[in-house]
Amino acid sequence: MFASVRAHAPRLSRSLLARQIRHNASAAASAATSDAAYQEAVKVLRAHRDEKLAKVKAFEERLKKLDSTAADKQRKHLEKHIYKLRVQAEQDQPETLARVESGDIDLTVPVFRHLRERIWREGVRETLLERITQMYVLPDVLPPSMSPVMDVHLEFADPADAATPVRFTHGDILPTTLVAQAPQVHAQCFHDETRLYTLMMVDPDDPCPAERTYRTRCHWLVANVPFHLTQSTMAEGAGETVLAYEAPLPTKGTKRHRYTLLVLEQAAGGQERMTIQAEALSDRIVDVTSFLQQHQLTPRGITFFRSEWDEAVDQLYPQVHGVRAPVYGRAPKLDPVRDAALIQRLMA
Repeated sequence: MFASVRAHAPRLSRSLLARQIRHNASAAASAATSDAAYQEAVKVLRAHRDEKLAKVKAFEERLKKLDSTAADKQRKHLEKHIYKLRVQAEQDQPETLARVESGDIDLTVPVFRHLRERIWREGVRETLLERITQMYVLPDVLPPSMSPVMDVHLEFADPADAATPVRFTHGDILPTTLVAQAPQVHAQCFHDETRLYTLMMVDPDDPCPAERTYRTRCHWLVANVPFHLTQSTMAEGAGETVLAYEAPLPTKGTKRHRYTLLVLEQAAGGQERMTIQAEALSDRIVDVTSFLQQHQLTPRGITFFRSEWDEAVDQLYPQVHGVRAPVYGRAPKLDPVRDAALIQRLMA
């Protein structure tokens, strides 16, 4: 999983010494080098680490001495400071950089969690923000102020080989045969405690012929899905399915549809379970903003893919909806004389 983001990895070092370490990290992990400059750089970095770890020890002693009446805010302040010092101590060390490069990381270790999040924020997240803005997912689905804090991606099973997962970049165009079955959801968060989330997949490009516009259709809704730092994959059967996955089937004559998965943190910081009445969404048409307000849900992660009509839609549509797939087109131009009676009825 981690290898998929390494291509987007920014420079991890912020100093000349760290850059030199990165250049030599692979060799340093397997054998000692006789390069004098490298050895001197390692000594400097080791001294820096020892200094930070000494401070960690001092702050941990202060933390132990706090009695039960100490304010929770004071404890959290010390814990946050200790975490920061541990990251500073290890982030430029040769062993750390070599493990990050190879993807051999443990997210329970502060420095790896910090670097994993930084790689995502400075790489993949920037691409995500660019695409959800350029393709108007914001504001068509969520307000422009939405700021992702989770690394979300989907994997669909290859129809030709179900054992082979297919991944994609945010906003890619996927064939309808590929997305006919529910995907595997990966939502990497960066908090220790388990929190509950609601997963919601919507299509803001569902046609509404009666009003000659588009509306938002809910294709999937699952509540009470747990995620934490080391549980980033949605387990089979996790959560409570409110609306089963409905295959995306963009009809002929409509534009490319933006199928958007939202990861929504539930109330009380993700600690409160919730019940959503499926009857209220029997037609699957939803106002996302109102839904989030009603259920006290906070957007934390987002991804999307696009699909457009292909011949498979006409084959799958009757299986899913029980009727033939509709075909849309431009309304015929009305002649003010010939179609006077029709125009009068439409304006009535």
